[in-house]
Amino acid sequence: MTDYCVCCGNYVPESRFVCPIKEPPYLLHENIRNTANIYNWTSEKTNLGRDMIANPVEGPTPITEVISDRGQLTLVLESMFRKYLDDEYLPNSSLVIVTDDPGWLMESYPDGIAKWRFSNGAATNANEISVYSVAEFKGLESDMIIYLHSNTSSTNEDYIAYTRAKYYLIEIVREG
Repeated sequence: MTDYCVCCGNYVPESRFVCPIKEPPYLLHENIRNTANIYNWTSEKTNLGRDMIANPVEGPTPITEVISDRGQLTLVLESMFRKYLDDEYLPNSSLVIVTDDPGWLMESYPDGIAKWRFSNGAATNANEISVYSVAEFKGLESDMIIYLHSNTSSTNEDYIAYTRAKYYLIEIVREG
């Protein structure tokens, strides 16, 4: 039996499940992907990328929501979808949910939330929202990232997820 390491993408035998990556994520010296607020916020939270030259575009400050149950998550996600997709006309192709457990999200919401359905991978219609694991979305980017994770995620995993966002980053932390 093997386990999949979300940090490095390798399969590791269950009996010795330790991430084989000993080095921190590769850090660029000039940030052109994220706004200055996203990158500075990320550096403060993870203590990675402190010597980075930040993008001069400031952008909105990332938001963190802490939730303790599925009902809270439903309310938070639905209000975000309404605000950004309906009220601000953000195309659904510009919003991606990156999570440490996409299987849990897909199983918890087989019919989606309100009019929005979740798609494992790229969205194919106007009412779908893409869902990826951190490892699947590593190296990719989106205008808006909702990073849904447990409060036990690793610093490397957090850094990778945070830096996928170009303009908007919303972190949702599941307690318990």
